Amino acid sequence: MEGSNVRKLLALVVAYCIFGLALAWPATTTNNYRATAQAQTVTHLNSLANNATWCMAAIDNTTNHDMDMDYHVTVKSGTGTSAAGYVLVLGYGGTGTTYDDTVAGTEGAVTLTSPSNLHVIEQINLVADNTVYNGATFAISPAMNWTSPAAKSGICITNLTGTALNASGSAVLVDFKNFQSQ
Repeated sequence: MEGSNVRKLLALVVAYCIFGLALAWPATTTNNYRATAQAQTVTHLNSLANNATWCMAAIDNTTNHDMDMDYHVTVKSGTGTSAAGYVLVLGYGGTGTTYDDTVAGTEGAVTLTSPSNLHVIEQINLVADNTVYNGATFAISPAMNWTSPAAKSGICITNLTGTALNASGSAVLVDFKNFQSQ
């Protein structure tokens, strides 16, 4: 190669290294949450009998395509709670036509297969009467070993406190995450 061709080739390599790497450099990713956490209907969670399971209505993610959803569960124990009492938080997913285990995708009590085929996400210990307990906030996808949420998903709560939950004071809040590159 002649000297001028070598210089041109070297200039192209340098330009690619400078501009090509800049184009390939990953963009900044930010978590965008909706303005406020959305409270879910918990009518049938309040007063849930011992050894019973409640499921929230499935969240439809087919329109917003949120990258994940953060859940926060608050449960209020009833009178006569066992010192070893707890509730299990279970996750489910589905298409809208079919869901995991015997879940219908609607809010209310459900009889799960025994033992349940749902994934246990967390245990919240309820060890004193008429007390509000907060579970750890969790993202549904990693808790369920998913790469992203199912088309429709939600949680169920099984009461194992030895008595019914309080008639009020329980809540399920969901924050929707939508990651954006900048």
